[in-house]
Amino acid sequence: MGAGPWRLDGDPCLVRTARRLVGETLATWGLDALRDDAVLVVSELLTNGSRHGRPPLTLALTRTGSGAVIEVGDGSPAPPVKQDPGESGRFGMWVVESLALVTVECGPAGKVVRAVLPRPADS
Repeated sequence: MGAGPWRLDGDPCLVRTARRLVGETLATWGLDALRDDAVLVVSELLTNGSRHGRPPLTLALTRTGSGAVIEVGDGSPAPPVKQDPGESGRFGMWVVESLALVTVECGPAGKVVRAVLPRPADS
């Protein structure tokens, strides 16, 4: 079962919109226990995508039994860069990877960052 993809790059409140879409979708699927982590993950991924990527910026969700997969795509083929955290932030990918199993698929038309929740215990 899936939801989206939603194109968000034209939305001035794209992170807020994405948080709402994720929360509503997870509630519909009966996966409320994932809501807090999923909302944080999608916030970080979309913030990174809007700052460092380029249009189109998309969001899609897929249900996987008791979990969910969040996919954020953008038009830049460059993979995300995990930087050392500091006073000015840069905690995003560290936070995302602590909550989800993250993979990145890059191609000439852009990339998709995929976050699987809940993070499998053996990853």
